[in-house]
Amino acid sequence: GIGREEHWGSFRRETAVASRREYRNDRSISPASPRHKIKITRTHSRDIRPLLFKFKLASKMGMVFGKIDVAEPAYDVLATSGPSSQFPWEVRQYGKRYAIEAEFTPKKGGGDGSSSSKNDNDNRAPFMELAGYIGVMGPAQNEGSTKIAMTAPVAIENEKVRGSKKGGTKIAMTAPVAIEGEGEDDSDGDGDAKKMQFWLPAEYDDLSKIPKPSNPDVRVVEVPPEAGVVHRYNGSFNPQRARGMAKSLVEQLGKEGVDIDESVEKEMMRDYQSWGYNPPFTISYFKRNEVWIPLTEGQVKELVNVVGDADVKN
Repeated sequence: GIGREEHWGSFRRETAVASRREYRNDRSISPASPRHKIKITRTHSRDIRPLLFKFKLASKMGMVFGKIDVAEPAYDVLATSGPSSQFPWEVRQYGKRYAIEAEFTPKKGGGDGSSSSKNDNDNRAPFMELAGYIGVMGPAQNEGSTKIAMTAPVAIENEKVRGSKKGGTKIAMTAPVAIEGEGEDDSDGDGDAKKMQFWLPAEYDDLSKIPKPSNPDVRVVEVPPEAGVVHRYNGSFNPQRARGMAKSLVEQLGKEGVDIDESVEKEMMRDYQSWGYNPPFTISYFKRNEVWIPLTEGQVKELVNVVGDADVKN
C-alpha cells in the first residue's frame, strides 16, 4: 500500500510540473496571479516591439521605392493628352490653397546640371527653414509650436523673384513650400533668386487658422485657384532638366493646337514651376517629379477641345 501511495504521489508531482510548463507556454490562458500578469505583459511587449519595428521599416522601405506617405492637395483633371502624344500632359484645376515660402539664391557654377550634390546643397537651406516651421525635426518654429503635417509636392518656381508675382497674396507667415526660379534666359539655372513652397494641409483653409512663423525668412502665402498643365517624369531633381521638360511641354502644347507665339512662350517659361514628391532617400528611378505651367481660361479650352469630350473629366 505504501509503495502505491509513493507511486501516485510521484505521478501527481510530475503531472503538476508538466501542467505548469504547459500553462507558461500557453499565453492565451488568463494568469492566476499578479506575478504571472507582470511576466506575461513583459513577454507581450517583447513580442510587439519587433512587429512595430517591422511596420515602420516597411513604411520606410515603401518610401524608398517611391511610395508617397503624405497628403496632396485636391484637384480636378480637366483633360489628358491622347495616346499619340509624344510628350504626355494633364490639365488640372486646383482650388485656393495656402503655403509657406522661403527665398534662396543658388550659387553660380555647375550650369551643365551634372552636379546633383550642388543642387541638393542649394535646396537644403530653404527646405530646412520650411521643415522647421512645420516641426519635421524638432519643435515647430511657429507661434504656439504647432506641428503641421508634411504635404506634397514641394514646389520650386523657375523665375527671378519679382516684387509682385501673379498668383499669390503674400502674408507675413509660412505655409506649404514652393520654389521659384524665374528668368527669361536661365540656361545655367544659377544666380537668380528663387522661391520654395510647402503647401499646407487642407484643414488650414483660412489665415486665422495658420500659426505665424517664428523665422522671419519664412512667410505664409495665399495661392489662388488656378488651372495649369502638368508633365510627370522620374529621376532626381535637377533645375536644368526641369527647364528642359518645361520647354518640351510648351512645344508639345503648340503642336496640340494651343496658340503659342513668342511672347506666350516667354511667359510660360517664366512662370513654370518644378514639383517634387519624394524624400531624398527615395531611389532616383522611383522619384516623382512634375513641371507645372499655369494656363489661361482660353488655353484650357483649347486643350479640352483637342482631346474631345471623351477625355474630359469632371
